[in-house]
Amino acid sequence: MGFFSQLRDDLEHVERKIDQIKVDRDKSGLSHWKPEQYELISVVAFSMFDEPELWEERCLFNIHEQGDKFKKNIKSFINNFSDATIEYLYFSMVRFLVELDLSYGPGGINFFESGKLGREITNLKEKGIFNLKEGYSR
Repeated sequence: MGFFSQLRDDLEHVERKIDQIKVDRDKSGLSHWKPEQYELISVVAFSMFDEPELWEERCLFNIHEQGDKFKKNIKSFINNFSDATIEYLYFSMVRFLVELDLSYGPGGINFFESGKLGREITNLKEKGIFNLKEGYSR
């Protein structure tokens, strides 16, 4: 069983928890930035849950470098929801998402076929998280 396959239950739980937070957004008084973080976490967690083999095949670097810490922090997020765990989870998801996009080569993921995941990558690129033309992290 692969890395993300082992995390299926936890990833599903993360997605459900984030979706509940998004529903309660008006009550929580979240800033504009937090909902964007929550959306990215939810979309990436769902994709990792739904297509673990894709992520396992294309994100070997982050699995090797951050895998154990990522697992530990997903469990921490589930059991102890805090700003620190949200921030870590968000930046971890961005790392995996950028590696996934870069693994497709200069054009990245085909945005017309990738739905919400493609929108999240496009949003990151538009914010300058990584250079759209060059395809590498700043």
